[in-house]
Amino acid sequence: MRRVLIFFSFLMTMLLSSASFAADDFQYWSQGYGKFTPKGDDFTLGVYGEIRMTKNATHVFGVFVGPIVNYKINPYLNTGAAWKLIMLGINGRYEAWQRVDFEINPQVTTLLDGRLSVQLRNRAELFFHPTDSDPLTETRSTTFRVRNRLTLGWSLDKAGPLEKIYVNNESFWGQYFRDGNFGYTENRATPFGLQLRISSFANLNVYYLIQSIANSSDRTWATGHCLGTFLVFQPPRPATPRAASGPTGAQRNSNWRPRAGFRRERTPRRWWSRRGGRFE
Repeated sequence: MRRVLIFFSFLMTMLLSSASFAADDFQYWSQGYGKFTPKGDDFTLGVYGEIRMTKNATHVFGVFVGPIVNYKINPYLNTGAAWKLIMLGINGRYEAWQRVDFEINPQVTTLLDGRLSVQLRNRAELFFHPTDSDPLTETRSTTFRVRNRLTLGWSLDKAGPLEKIYVNNESFWGQYFRDGNFGYTENRATPFGLQLRISSFANLNVYYLIQSIANSSDRTWATGHCLGTFLVFQPPRPATPRAASGPTGAQRNSNWRPRAGFRRERTPRRWWSRRGGRFE
């Protein structure tokens, strides 16, 4: 476990150093998800929250909050839906956006004796937002996009709180915001992510992400480096109460109670035989 922590500290130092010397923006994303339903339920209900900080993690660019529902159809397929209220800092002021999500996610978690997991998240999103950045304009428009994220995870044994190492890549397709043109709008690559168990009801993901966003006018790409944390709370399943073992009817009707260590054995009854005049 000590070697894992040393390796993780060294890798995070290298990633942060490379991001600080890069010409593009460095960001910090803080995400949280609180689930109301206990572990093991096929149906999950919870509340999601997120804060994104840009300009070298000194400016709050966006705040996301809203409910999420998920349903596990079978061990290889689950689906979900969500609504989020989004506040985005654009041109010196915050705009109120809304987003409706629907996703369907095939997955396999039993590869290589359960160590390797593969998941493909497919999400469709519909945005409701102001038409332009002019605060005097009250007209609103809708924007649609689809995102696909492939995640590979490797489960660990005897690594202390570290449960899994994962990598993923997510591609965004749909309309560009403001002008409505369709295209390949964004890509998010996570070359390194960790999942840690911090308690019996909470997990913490720590990841490094590279975000690339296409400009709708000239199709140039801007790259940002991000350090993110994702905290998930879920209550454990309550223990099933055992049936109380009460006394039998004969014990309830009798006042006799055996003392500790006493064992009562039944012995065969002897009876007098008239024929032989003896006990048999």
